[in-house]
Amino acid sequence: MASGFLFFAYGDVASEVQMEQVDPLCDLMGLAKASDRRFTFNPSGFANLKPEAGANTWGTLWMMPATAMEGLDRQAAERGLERGVIFVISPAGPRVPATVYAKADAEVGKPQPEVLAGAIACAAGLKFDRRFRKELDGWNA
Repeated sequence: MASGFLFFAYGDVASEVQMEQVDPLCDLMGLAKASDRRFTFNPSGFANLKPEAGANTWGTLWMMPATAMEGLDRQAAERGLERGVIFVISPAGPRVPATVYAKADAEVGKPQPEVLAGAIACAAGLKFDRRFRKELDGWNA
């Protein structure tokens, strides 16, 4: 890949199947954790991240070709999210800056059932942290 960027995917878009639909040239780097970020849903029912001390959100870290940015921006806009950069704990251990799509000041909403189901399935399939999987299950209540 000539030019690319690190991307932190979470929720229903963190799976390999979903990311390959974004761009088949993306490379999975491994599981990653966004410290001090709470997994929530925005008013439209899509997965979102909000700053919260002590919270952790698990996802996947990808090396994306630069050409994928336009498609990710479009998908995020449809979900009411904005591009930003946060530090995540990479599979190798160090904190690295990664592109993420979230809206920190969005109100917390009710999840769309298929978005929640996708996030839970992804977390189970990738064996995310047990506490985080329990947190996701709590959204079913």
